[in-house]
Amino acid sequence: MRLGLNVELNTKSINYSRHFCVLEYPRSGGNWVLKLLSAYLGMPYRDLDRSAEKFSELIYYKLFRIPVIAYFNQVTVKNPFSYILKTHLFYNHRYKRIIYCIRDGRDVLASYYFFEKDFMRYHLGLSPEFKFNDDIPDKLQFENYLKYRLSARDFPYVDWVQHIERARKLSDNVVFVRFEELKLDTYGTFINLLHRINVEVDKEKVKRVCEEQSFEREKERLKKKSDTLCFHLRKGEIGSWKEMFSEAAISCFDNKAGQLMKDLGFY
Repeated sequence: MRLGLNVELNTKSINYSRHFCVLEYPRSGGNWVLKLLSAYLGMPYRDLDRSAEKFSELIYYKLFRIPVIAYFNQVTVKNPFSYILKTHLFYNHRYKRIIYCIRDGRDVLASYYFFEKDFMRYHLGLSPEFKFNDDIPDKLQFENYLKYRLSARDFPYVDWVQHIERARKLSDNVVFVRFEELKLDTYGTFINLLHRINVEVDKEKVKRVCEEQSFEREKERLKKKSDTLCFHLRKGEIGSWKEMFSEAAISCFDNKAGQLMKDLGFY
């Protein structure tokens, strides 16, 4: 495989046990976990789902525009070609260190609604498969959107329930982290995550990284760079689904995901 800027890598020689793979259903906090890990471990990351480039171009910090060669010169002395991949897809089962991000499915789907309705259409100029109508109130339109999303039609990541069930079947290789726990206690939850992935904990460094990579600071950084990027984060609140779910939407969601929500401890 050829990387960008004339860097070559033989994929047969990759030791997949050296790399981390952050998996999530969209809008579940995966980007936050990705950046926390990257900052703490000093490893480059690749957000496979945010980039138009092919995976073969591998690794560069797109947000901060750090060239791959310059960055690799800094990080590969101790960790040659180690990296953190984040994706919504179950990209490669050969990865031995998988971190799966879980968030309340109601908040996930409410967030996804606004991501597709506003961010994708008006900021990215893309056309989602679901046909939004700006003349219909959000709460009313969301009922149909919810049915669409939970049906997994034309959706390469499958629906929220199927996505999590797949991850649970890979439980031997998967460490689960909850968005809600990370939001309520970033420091304690991140330390717990580091223990579970067998990474040595430096509490002072953890504290510094958690402060630097907080949701609020990330939003401030993105706002300075672009209002479009800032919008991508939205609220990141726990329980904001209550503003969107009608009784019909609650019933629809419970019929599809009620048992899983109980299994995960959300009900």
